[in-house]
Amino acid sequence: MKNALTVLIVTIVAAMVPSLTTAQSANKASKQPSKVEIPFTLDRHLIVLKAKAGKGAEEYDIVFDTGAAGFVISEEFVGKQGYAEVGKSKMMSPEGKEMGDRTIVKVHNLSFNTLPISMDAVAEKKEMILSPTAIGIIGLAAFDGYIVTIDYSKRKLLLTKGTLPAGKNIIVLNESPILEANIMLNGKTVLANFDCGAPSYISIPTNMKDKCSFKTEPRVVGKAMTIGGEMDILAAQFDGTITIGSVTMKDPQIELVTANFPAVNIGYRFFNKNKISIDVRSKRMRIEPNA
Repeated sequence: MKNALTVLIVTIVAAMVPSLTTAQSANKASKQPSKVEIPFTLDRHLIVLKAKAGKGAEEYDIVFDTGAAGFVISEEFVGKQGYAEVGKSKMMSPEGKEMGDRTIVKVHNLSFNTLPISMDAVAEKKEMILSPTAIGIIGLAAFDGYIVTIDYSKRKLLLTKGTLPAGKNIIVLNESPILEANIMLNGKTVLANFDCGAPSYISIPTNMKDKCSFKTEPRVVGKAMTIGGEMDILAAQFDGTITIGSVTMKDPQIELVTANFPAVNIGYRFFNKNKISIDVRSKRMRIEPNA
């Protein structure tokens, strides 16, 4: 269990590296198809897409992560392709501390199925890419202008041009480079990051413990490392309701992390139980429980 929990924290770190200002999609609307289906496989809890990239337009694995603000690519791949440096980006810890600079490069000849992508990427060590076969991690910014639906049952990302309409299943997203919105813990509003790259269901930082009550005493079930140090992971049964959009959970099992994170983390196990569509441009997300 320790290894899986460690991946959760590494995912959060990787997700906070690039900003939208350094990883903007530069696709021309005239070249974008109205609908795109991108098949994926799962490496444990991670969504892995196939993409053509590089000088020879060969196929490579790239992790898709809603917790990623932009595009992170391995330094090894950058070196092989000879991508040019176009700037610098500050590395941030999950607690918001600056942890040094990373190189930004211009990525050429990148496409997912019929969709060409042109965007900058932050070069990072290979071990930060999380999946051993992948050359990078890419977020929702790559698919700006599309409604992105994650369909775990069919193992596909469904991209559709258009706008999500307002409705009871819609959550309004915050102005943030990562997928972020407010949820309710026993009627109290808290911030949450929606991160399909994290293996957990619902993970709550202990600095939000005053907004929670528990049916079972939280117990340590593992440890995890961040670039800021080691932390404990605790498991407990929540006492009450957690409401995410139109989805309400009564007394769910949750995790607590002993770190000063700014938000609750909603992970892969929540995504896998629901049909989730995201419209980043209109700042809307639709959550519909699976049948």
